Amino acid sequence: MKTSLVGHDSTVDDLETSLVGHDSTVDLAMHCKAVRNVRKFFITFLMFDVVVIAVYGHKTWEDVEVRGSTGIQQVLQSAVVVFFSCDVVLASFLLWMLRESRQSTPDVLWPQNYNLICMNWAFNICSLLALACQRFFHAYGDTSLTTIALVYVALRVLKLLPLGQLKQEVAHAMSRPEKDPDRYSPLLVTWGTERNAMAKKCMVVLALTSVVVIVIVLSVAGILDHLSSAETKPPHMPEVHSVSARSNNTTNLPDVQPLILSGRFESAANGASAGGDIGAGISAVLGPEAIPEGATIGAAIGALAGFFDPDW
Repeated sequence: MKTSLVGHDSTVDDLETSLVGHDSTVDLAMHCKAVRNVRKFFITFLMFDVVVIAVYGHKTWEDVEVRGSTGIQQVLQSAVVVFFSCDVVLASFLLWMLRESRQSTPDVLWPQNYNLICMNWAFNICSLLALACQRFFHAYGDTSLTTIALVYVALRVLKLLPLGQLKQEVAHAMSRPEKDPDRYSPLLVTWGTERNAMAKKCMVVLALTSVVVIVIVLSVAGILDHLSSAETKPPHMPEVHSVSARSNNTTNLPDVQPLILSGRFESAANGASAGGDIGAGISAVLGPEAIPEGATIGAAIGALAGFFDPDW
């Protein structure tokens, strides 16, 4: 009888051990999925930040070097380039740290990267303020442009909500006792939850199609800008010393545009950046995991809108 009871107790202990091991395996898998979703979130906005840097950097160079204009507008554009460059550097460093520590235990993984998450959140707020100032200054006196700028900034704020939520969830886990099994529950619910398989497949297909659309639109826009600049390049005119002769010759010159490589490409890139932020803001309502696909789809729609509407 005693032998059977001892055997029964050992069987129960083995079952409890296997259950604990199963729970820890499931928990670790959810943490790995949460890391993948966080990395995907940062990679998506890293690409959009690079587009913003390229567009505003090129626009600032055109204003200063080509048109010779300097002022508050150019200072604000330069501030946007600087802050978004800081965002790119910090996001790249966080992505590298998450990749290096992805095999670590959760108690090492998240607290180790908490300061980097906070720095990314703080600099994203600064870049948002710089972009908002530039947008509203550019739209000053125009009601429609001001409304568009307001909506754009509001939707970009929604992009910051998941990042702030991640910061709060890691801080919550760090504030709880180490033996508390539920201290990472809010983080795993937000970033480690699995979506419906069919919906996930549809979103991935739409996102890949959107990437192809963005590449094609930007390539075609760049080719059209290059061809247009070649056609409008003014012919070489002989030097005229006489004022009267110069005035007579200028009346016969064709009406040409300055040789600036922007136009459709810059408009399409602006549209992609704005559309990506809008798509991210809308998809943020569905959860952080849906943001990369929503941002990519929005970027494709924005690129098409910018391509067909140069005044975007």
